[in-house]
Amino acid sequence: MSDAPPAVERLIVPDGAAMTAAALERVRGWLLEAIQAKGRAVMALAGGTTPEAFYKELGNMELPWEKVLLLLGDERIAPGQQALSNSAMIRRTLMAGGRACMARFVAPELEGCTPQEAAHAYEAEIAKALGVAAGGDLILDVVILGLGKDGHTASLFPDSPALIAQKAWIFAVPAPEVEPRVPRLTMTLPLIHRARRVLFLAGGPEKLSLAQRIWEQGEGAALPAAMACRNENCVWIVSQQL
Repeated sequence: MSDAPPAVERLIVPDGAAMTAAALERVRGWLLEAIQAKGRAVMALAGGTTPEAFYKELGNMELPWEKVLLLLGDERIAPGQQALSNSAMIRRTLMAGGRACMARFVAPELEGCTPQEAAHAYEAEIAKALGVAAGGDLILDVVILGLGKDGHTASLFPDSPALIAQKAWIFAVPAPEVEPRVPRLTMTLPLIHRARRVLFLAGGPEKLSLAQRIWEQGEGAALPAAMACRNENCVWIVSQQL
């Protein structure tokens, strides 16, 4: 596998079905590339509703899923509220009865601990699953990200202290000013920047307009999503309609 970063790809498609098809083609290839190069692939998943159809289709694709480790890019800390849980969404879409149930899914433990304790515990669990030291230069193979109307991605919100985290892989985020207003865990920018491939999925006219602003202004847009796409390892697939 070459360490040279791929060129940025920006794809505008007509609808959610076209977004899913384009995402499937790319993610399948990236996972196989990683598995062939080093025997396994590590993918961090976005939450929210936008990737649900994509996850359902991806979970049925023929891949060596037993060689794939799945992580969460962010999680909402709302124990007992399954409708808010990104972990629960992954289990009912990507891993529900399809081939992807053979993958290993490492989700954070949220019961009985503070957000900071949950962040440290999740980072330690990831390190254990990968057989590496926590806090090192972890390189993920694929990171799936979404795009919020305020420019946030994962649970990296404008003006959040998480945006300046340097060493941590996972950071505890206070409840934001957008729904659902619950504390979060999120991947940090350095972890996203080191990823081999980063895929943004977004849909609808408002998100398309925001994505185009980010493409034009880059980090000058001063939005977390723009900061996350600092390197030329990003692919954007944005649908005109949801």
